[in-house]
Amino acid sequence: MQENIFFSLVVATVGRTKELQQFLLSVAELPSKNFEVILVDQNSDDRVADLVPLFTDKLHLVHCKIEQKNASKARNAGAALATGSWIGFPDDDCEYTPDTMQKVQGVITEHAPDVVTGTVLDFDGRPLNRFLLNRCKVSLLNFIGKVSEPALFIRKEIFEQLGGFNEDFGPGGKYFSSESYELAVRALTQKIDIQFDAGIHILHPRVMPPFPDSYLKREYGYSYGFGMVLRKHFGWWAAVYLSKYALVFTTKLFRFTGTRRAHAYVTASGLWDGLWHRKPKTAGCASLTPPVLAPLAPAFNLPKPAADAIPQTQEAGR
Repeated sequence: MQENIFFSLVVATVGRTKELQQFLLSVAELPSKNFEVILVDQNSDDRVADLVPLFTDKLHLVHCKIEQKNASKARNAGAALATGSWIGFPDDDCEYTPDTMQKVQGVITEHAPDVVTGTVLDFDGRPLNRFLLNRCKVSLLNFIGKVSEPALFIRKEIFEQLGGFNEDFGPGGKYFSSESYELAVRALTQKIDIQFDAGIHILHPRVMPPFPDSYLKREYGYSYGFGMVLRKHFGWWAAVYLSKYALVFTTKLFRFTGTRRAHAYVTASGLWDGLWHRKPKTAGCASLTPPVLAPLAPAFNLPKPAADAIPQTQEAGR
């Protein structure tokens, strides 16, 4: 017997088949079926349409297609179709653990928040995000590392009140990343209650060093997006974050070598360019080095990634 829909899981997908199938298998095995999965298909082919019949007897599936490759636009389109009281936004290459939804519902029952966030782990069980407290109320001073799209669950009416994701942020938008951070900052400035629980686990691939150039370029794009979030919503909390980041960046320059040091340098470059709204580095543009960091490059023997790209559309590998 079909349970009442409580969660709507909106999956923006493009360029992935095997990974999406693994996600669907992971949620098909969940003990409760009080959710629907809304697949927002940005592919030009029928790969998602071919997957749907394999799961129609296991899941409540909704399949819709949009032409533009824009992750935030796709999530907003899927959220508009949601029939559940709560909406989640799993990536198309993540997987749920058997108790993911049970733990989310437990936090909802215990705290009655407006938003619930969890932690993203790699497939070896190591957290991708950092946190000091396993459970806490999220604020403008601690939201970094506690908010990410695949581990974000929000009341439908709150998502609508906020106007959804800002479609300028995220893959396919003007700024390649940080759509969940931008949403969280808007929510927190409106005093919306966000609860973090590290016991809520979402599994997601991790890239390990040595980092390829393509990964470093993508990380530049992620940092550029967050720099734009700081610029758009700048306040006392952003000043505090930047002072902490300067200390962490300096520590990494002395602590790491090779591509790990390059990673620290490239992410600082992206943050700087986004914060000052410098033109993002794309094909034919200047190097990734911002003027304030350029003098450090020779002293620390920093490799300079080719400046032919931060990705401008949603890509496999997000």
